[in-house]
Amino acid sequence: MRQPSGEEVTGAQRPRVRAGALVARKNEVLLVRHKSQGPPYFLLPGGGVNYLETAAEAVVREVWEETGYRVTPGPLLWVSETIPKNGVRHTLHLTFACEILGKEHEGGMDERVAEVCWIPLEELLTLRLHPPYARIIYTYLTEGRLPVNPYLGKLWLD
Repeated sequence: MRQPSGEEVTGAQRPRVRAGALVARKNEVLLVRHKSQGPPYFLLPGGGVNYLETAAEAVVREVWEETGYRVTPGPLLWVSETIPKNGVRHTLHLTFACEILGKEHEGGMDERVAEVCWIPLEELLTLRLHPPYARIIYTYLTEGRLPVNPYLGKLWLD
């Protein structure tokens, strides 16, 4: 683990806080596919928490911007971090269970989102999901079980 050597940490060196939404209906989960130079990958809808914005407010705003759905945040399900080996970023992920209130537009306010998808649970386990929550989501939605420790630690896929 790298530590700053007495220097002040700059804004670029601070962790980014991302609030994500686990939204499910019947046997499907809501995901967004991001545009990528490499293989396609999926994320739970959500994004960065702005200064003076709560994580719950951020998840509502981000889901609306990316998908067009209005949601209400429920409980915080788990926390994880992603830190790539090259150290170019550090993200703290907060994942909330959310319920849909309605749909207002088709999404697309975030240019990084290529597609908004309802993915069947069986297909979820075959996707490239960042962070790699597929098994946790599947277990939660099919068995109602969450990890014993909601802090999942450092998760990173190359």
